[in-house]
Amino acid sequence: MELPIIIPSIVIKQKDKIINIGIIVLTLIIGSNIYKSQAKSIQLLKEKVDTETRENEVLGNIINAEKILISYKNFLNKKEMSQAINRISNIAEESQVKIVLIKPAPAENQPVFIRHPFNLELNAPGYQEIARFINKLEKHPDVYFIDRINIKPISKNQDSAPAAEYNLVADLGLSTIVLKDK
Repeated sequence: MELPIIIPSIVIKQKDKIINIGIIVLTLIIGSNIYKSQAKSIQLLKEKVDTETRENEVLGNIINAEKILISYKNFLNKKEMSQAINRISNIAEESQVKIVLIKPAPAENQPVFIRHPFNLELNAPGYQEIARFINKLEKHPDVYFIDRINIKPISKNQDSAPAAEYNLVADLGLSTIVLKDK
């Protein structure tokens, strides 16, 4: 025997509204879940975009550094050794020192560059002229390095220069570099 189910009369009268409210609640729950999953996806995409932007900035910095390195390499490699000797002679003349001897030494191969050394012997009236010469060499755009220097007074029996004009002789080790191609 079946027991009759007693449904309150209010429920029967409002059954359409209850069904509509149930559908609305179910739709809100489903919509909320979809929104949460899409919000997570959007957040992950934003993080990925930020990461990619940072990587692009780093790559841009690397490309700029590479361009600068190539320009320096091109600048350093434009010199020929005869031009370097001429520049050294011009700097000596401007500094009021006399080059007695300039002798290129054998080039030295390094992993990244080639070093071209020179041996110089200078006569100078004083220390200030030698210092001016070295200062101009080290500030020159062609990049010269003073590897060694030995300064001593000119001896009385030396005939290479009048004693009144030059008082010092300087023996210099000088070098310049050329970057290698990869």
